Amino acid sequence: GGHEINFTPPWKRISMFDLILAFFFYVLFVSSDIVSYRFGIIRFQTARFFFLCFSWLVLYHVTLHYLEPFYSTVIASSPFSVRLVISSSFFYFLASLWYFGQVIVIHYESPSMRILDAIAKKENFEIAPHQLDGLFSNEGLIHSRLNDLVMHGHIKLESGRYHIQPKGAFILNSVRFYRSLLGREIGG
Repeated sequence: GGHEINFTPPWKRISMFDLILAFFFYVLFVSSDIVSYRFGIIRFQTARFFFLCFSWLVLYHVTLHYLEPFYSTVIASSPFSVRLVISSSFFYFLASLWYFGQVIVIHYESPSMRILDAIAKKENFEIAPHQLDGLFSNEGLIHSRLNDLVMHGHIKLESGRYHIQPKGAFILNSVRFYRSLLGREIGG
């Protein structure tokens, strides 16, 4: 008595198809964000991010809906044929959230990157500590960020004092929540 091996051909293993399709739509989302940024199609970063993210997620689910007849023809009684629609949507959401964080981080030059860049520009890739003294100023570190926060409506300068605005509070609380999930403090 031999044992028969139940082999499911790769084209019938659709459990990963939802995730692969979600990744494809994530790449489309990131690509469309880059193109719209480069050409100035949607000016406000946060609005652009949420509009494009949501639009591609909707198109992803519409695509899944239209592929439903295909699924019903290939589904076999196999653990490989379990649909991962919710997992793939969650993957898309987390990847998009990560991308949003990266876009925000890229917007501001971090002090660490500035130090590394200064060292890399020197001969033999070395620098004396006193040569870093003039690398930072209040204008570069604080005032430019304050001006940017005011310009984007995150804070408001009124009567010589800065006040956080609802948009700024939303972003702050979102980042706090995200970092609390990761077990990290706000800082940079």
